[in-house]
Amino acid sequence: MSETADQSSRRPVLAVAVLAVVLVVIAVIVGMLMTNPGPGGTAVPSSELTETPAATTGPSGSDTPDDEGGDMTPGSTFGAFLPESMGGEEAIDELGDRIAVVAKRNNKTVEELSDLLLRDRSAQISPEGFIVYKDSFDNAE
Repeated sequence: MSETADQSSRRPVLAVAVLAVVLVVIAVIVGMLMTNPGPGGTAVPSSELTETPAATTGPSGSDTPDDEGGDMTPGSTFGAFLPESMGGEEAIDELGDRIAVVAKRNNKTVEELSDLLLRDRSAQISPEGFIVYKDSFDNAE
């Protein structure tokens, strides 16, 4: 009779374990659905977060205002402004008219960006048009 007693005491424990596993699986599925609801939902696939180079490098000839545009999240198709990171007058000269796009990308005016590049030798523009800072140990004593 002890064998029957052992089986009956294991059943509630087994049922609780199965219920816990089912709840965890349901929670994972709901979490996945909330982060990416798919077609008709509000989440945007990461492949749609990047702009094409034409959309970021100047006017497209459309009648849309300059303040309308896509996300400015870097991606593989984001476009290149410079062949390598540059700073100072060299970066300003190389960017030419595109400095306005780079300034906007970094939430700065052209004047603010130009001043930063001329004032701070560690400030540079990356090939993708973002402000980066080059660390150097030249001033170490």
